[in-house]
Amino acid sequence: MKNIPVLEEAQCAQDRASDPHYSVWVGASAGTGKTKVLTDRVLSLLLEGTPPHKILCLTFTRASAAEMSNRINRILSQWAISTDNFLCNEIEKLVGDTVNFETLKRARGLFRNVLETPGGMKIQTLHSFCESLLARFPLEAGIAPHFTVMDEREAKEAYSEAQTKILSAAVSGNEALSEAIECLAYYLDNQRFSDIMRSLLSERSRLSKVFAKISGPATGAEVYRRMNVGKDQTQTSVTRAACLDKKLDKIAIKDAATVMLHSTTATNQKRGKIIADWLSNNGTKRVEQFNVYKHAFIGKTTGCEYKTILTKKLAEKFPEKEEVLQKEAKRLLQVVEKLNAVVTAEATTALLTVCSFLYQEYEEWKNRHGRLDYDDLVIKARTLFEKSGGASWVLYKLDEGIDHILLDEAQDTNPDQWAVVAALAQEFFSGDSARDLNRTIFAVGDTKQSIYSFQRAEPAAFERMRRHFRDKVTAINRQWDDVSLKVSFRSTEPILNVVDKVFSQDPASDGVIKQEQLRHIVHRAGEGGYVEMWPPVAPVDQTEDRPWELPIIRRNYLQPAVRLAKTIAGQIDFWLRNKEILESQGRPIRPGDIMVLVRRRGGFVDHLVRELKALRIPVAGIDRMILGEQLSVLDLIALGEFLLLPEDDLNLATVLKGPLFGLTDDDLFVFASERGNRTLWQSFTINSEENPRYKIAFSELSDLLSRADFVPPYELFADVLTKRTGRKKIVARLGLDALDPIDEFLAHALSYEKRGPASLQGFIQSVSTDSEDVKRDLEEGTRDEVRIMTVHGSKGLQAPIVFLPDTITKPKRPREVFWTNDDFPLWAPSAENAVGLAAEARDAAFKKQDQEYRRLLYVALTRAEDRLTVCGWETHQRSSVDNWYSLVKKAMQQFSVPMDLTVYSRAGWRGTGFKVSVLQTEEVETSNKGGEPHGEAVVPPEWMLHPPPPEECSVETLAPSLLEEDLNIPSSPTSSIEESRFKRGLIIHKLLQYLPEVSLEQRQTATLKYLGNPIHGLTLNQQNAIANEIFSIIQDPQYASVFSLKSRAEVPITGLIGASKVSGKVDRLVVGRREILIIDYKSKRFPPQNTDEVPINYLKQMAAYRAVLEKIWPQRKVSCAILWTIEPRIMMLDSQHLESLMPG
Repeated sequence: MKNIPVLEEAQCAQDRASDPHYSVWVGASAGTGKTKVLTDRVLSLLLEGTPPHKILCLTFTRASAAEMSNRINRILSQWAISTDNFLCNEIEKLVGDTVNFETLKRARGLFRNVLETPGGMKIQTLHSFCESLLARFPLEAGIAPHFTVMDEREAKEAYSEAQTKILSAAVSGNEALSEAIECLAYYLDNQRFSDIMRSLLSERSRLSKVFAKISGPATGAEVYRRMNVGKDQTQTSVTRAACLDKKLDKIAIKDAATVMLHSTTATNQKRGKIIADWLSNNGTKRVEQFNVYKHAFIGKTTGCEYKTILTKKLAEKFPEKEEVLQKEAKRLLQVVEKLNAVVTAEATTALLTVCSFLYQEYEEWKNRHGRLDYDDLVIKARTLFEKSGGASWVLYKLDEGIDHILLDEAQDTNPDQWAVVAALAQEFFSGDSARDLNRTIFAVGDTKQSIYSFQRAEPAAFERMRRHFRDKVTAINRQWDDVSLKVSFRSTEPILNVVDKVFSQDPASDGVIKQEQLRHIVHRAGEGGYVEMWPPVAPVDQTEDRPWELPIIRRNYLQPAVRLAKTIAGQIDFWLRNKEILESQGRPIRPGDIMVLVRRRGGFVDHLVRELKALRIPVAGIDRMILGEQLSVLDLIALGEFLLLPEDDLNLATVLKGPLFGLTDDDLFVFASERGNRTLWQSFTINSEENPRYKIAFSELSDLLSRADFVPPYELFADVLTKRTGRKKIVARLGLDALDPIDEFLAHALSYEKRGPASLQGFIQSVSTDSEDVKRDLEEGTRDEVRIMTVHGSKGLQAPIVFLPDTITKPKRPREVFWTNDDFPLWAPSAENAVGLAAEARDAAFKKQDQEYRRLLYVALTRAEDRLTVCGWETHQRSSVDNWYSLVKKAMQQFSVPMDLTVYSRAGWRGTGFKVSVLQTEEVETSNKGGEPHGEAVVPPEWMLHPPPPEECSVETLAPSLLEEDLNIPSSPTSSIEESRFKRGLIIHKLLQYLPEVSLEQRQTATLKYLGNPIHGLTLNQQNAIANEIFSIIQDPQYASVFSLKSRAEVPITGLIGASKVSGKVDRLVVGRREILIIDYKSKRFPPQNTDEVPINYLKQMAAYRAVLEKIWPQRKVSCAILWTIEPRIMMLDSQHLESLMPG
């Protein structure tokens, strides 16, 4: 039986966490039900009467947001149709109290309330929330209202363009930039330069604060001050000063060198000669030979002085000489440290100089194109809240819409994101606010699972923000609770016991837990499971090849990683073939039960995928891919390259042999062997009639060639993959794994077309050179396949069976920029250059890296539900003593068992492993679900093989705005004057849409800031003229209601008028108690002198809007007006004339 006290403890903690009257901070270990707590809290808030739109739930990923939203909607839909008894029981379990009739009634209506909430409940990622916030307040944020968010691919292109521009500027005469780049070129190749710059730009929030304090020459001065280097000191000056006679005891050192020269040992003689020669040189020669001289005292590899500079016997005989030499060694160490400090100061100054130019150019590129990247969403939102004046207005508007904030995965929140959350909640706890409500903050997280330092997440921030909000809440005598969830509902007892033991000892505990001992409480007591630790695969010494031996034997089976991949695949195949039972579920194991987690993507993943496919085991592949490396995409790229250059014989042969056309080598031989001077395409054209397959391929390629120059890439390849059955052909040859790359290829085509001119050559180049990872969705509940993913990608997921094969290697030490405690960047080109403050920053970064490495192990171990296998492969390099394998082994070493892994694979091995297991004692409901042999194909039903019949449409849809298409309006005015006026009208249109949302005090500033954006290309006089015209309208008392806060912009309306369905969007709508006013902006036409000259289609459009709104408000008068934006003025329309033009 289940442990009842454990269940009660878990339920009590979850009830406290979901209490809507408290602000709560929850520490939730892995598998303790945090998603349920979040869901219960939202349901409790809704039952308390909180309107759905006043709850803001922020999640870490879109998948988490979707899961939570679906879960809430599923529960609420069930409540709407449940019996009274069932609903009473559910609500009593949720709130822990008896339920009255009013509560039941409210619960049944919650689903309707959620569905009717405009835009749905606010359950979204923080980035999505910030994007919607900036879209609502673009002028206050100082961004273009029409901004779009760049994906990683476009951001990389923008960075490359910015980098090219600054390099050109350096060549063109920017002396400071040229010198900085010359300095960096000494230390960096092109790739590392790009990597470091992109790494720095990813820290733009920190950089902006640095550049706000210092710029230009002040940058170098601040760097030199921090590195304790004089502003005039250079490597040459420091070396020259160190070579002066007055800086050393020349006579005593020369005497010691004489003793060394007369020694009988080669070491003494060699060092003595170096010292004597250097001392005999003049100043310039000494500077040149300084590095040789210092290595007589300091080791080249260690960077430390020798234990004894004289050999042991000679040092004992002449201790005073050894003392002199040791004194000189210490002096030289100080000189070397100063030289390293100078190198770091020079390199950091150069780096920041180049970065400041690159930063500025990258920001200007985004401004010109109206783009934001993902980091900008949070940074701009934070800036919006922190700027003086505008923040109060934004918070006032938001304050009307948010009463409760819920934050998921709070341990992964970075400082900028915390600042946004804190700003959102700052009005919650300001004492007795205008509305007497108990407004709450809720956060759930686990510092043991903080693994996103590359996104600047800090485990310490979780505790720091807990104290911040606790103090805010308790200061106004509101209720606060700290809740800890420790009962694990996910994993079996052996797994949790091993996790507790691993992290209850040093060094594993460092960075994972603090003082307390880690303890997970087991909910699944009595359910079978185990932790198994295989002996590591050792490398095998390879025999050398005989001279002139042909390279026809594959030797990769000797590689330890390949042997491990074969053995894991063999173990999985053994389970599936023998229908091994998963004890806790009483059914055979299926492929979807298995997850393989690696620390980083590499060759092992490819080996494992290959071995699983060889055994016909369904495998989802890896969770990320590089698009241009996928076989299915390479076939499509080859087709595109043919359409660009048919004369490329090798590429055409690739296309013809590929899955799209399926010709063989024999086919190619027919028209390739005797083609003479003709190209392969010319020969294929001549021979295409000889075989029906040749004729079909020639016809297809000829047709595509005729279209390639006239259709965009997406349309071209969509035609190839659908109408020409290319998708079906590729999947037939490459399998279902080809589907995801094909879909991403088409998505990339769409994205490419949005960014600029849609040329086929540019698109093929973009795909071929793209090195960005494409994230694949390997969430649970998709296909029944083995999943292989990184530990980072597995966050939030779980599986009955988990393999951890990548446990022996450790991450490489970062060689990039290190940040000091007060957020200042320092860069040492090499490890020896990191001294002083740079060394402190480096050591702190290394410590954080090691701590996160151990937290990543915690995440990996706790993904397993029933079975966990820890394994690994060794290399010829010595393994670290604190790698994952060693940490787990230390906890399991008392459970050693002999293991024979050759039973699963011929590549297997024997050795001593470790195993902790528990037998199944709980009764389970047996089921055959998922027990079908994995090799059998599933036959789809007949209806899936045919397209559905077309739907009958009995109602004609009328979009009033499309009536403008019938007007003879030039889309591209030929004269520059007309073009300027049309552009001017569009700018006024945008301002009139957004300005009413801006506070009166900020309108002037926001308008001028928007008009001053370089993207508009307006002179100062033009900006002032437009601003004056706009304010002459919005400040006109006659139109005060049109531009008041009570009016609404961009209002969608839909309705039935006779046999037609009207669907459109009103630019501005004023709903009064007695009258409705519709305002439509027109920016594509010069304003007529009177209403008689208004185009008839404009009038029909307004008549359609008027007809719909009259049905909504039959007791109110509906009036219409047009606002002509080219020469801003409002024209009222005759209602009787519009009546005669009504649709229907």
